[in-house]
Amino acid sequence: NGSIPGSSGSAGLELTGIDSFANPHSKIDFGIVSAGAVGPGIYTDTSAAKAYFNYVDSLGQTWTADSVSNSSFTIVVTYAGATNVQGTYSGMIKNQLGTDSIAVTNGIFSVPVQ
Repeated sequence: NGSIPGSSGSAGLELTGIDSFANPHSKIDFGIVSAGAVGPGIYTDTSAAKAYFNYVDSLGQTWTADSVSNSSFTIVVTYAGATNVQGTYSGMIKNQLGTDSIAVTNGIFSVPVQ
């Protein structure tokens, strides 16, 4: 459900991380918004079970997947078990002003289920 058990009560997949040592501003938050369980599959920011991606850089600037009609961000869940979820992520993200973009490539995650 959420990154903290019982915190949201919402179905889906949420992965959150912060850099609390080197830079307290940097954080990443991505996942899949779904009405039900998230299993192996391909999820985009324009699909029914919507992929999302947010990144705050060391200067405190927010970057997000920004799609209008074409998907720009993809999360591929390769394994979803009772204790672990694994997969990859990639796509284009834009800053909050929409003036710059970054290509996110070769993202890999393997996280315990809480």
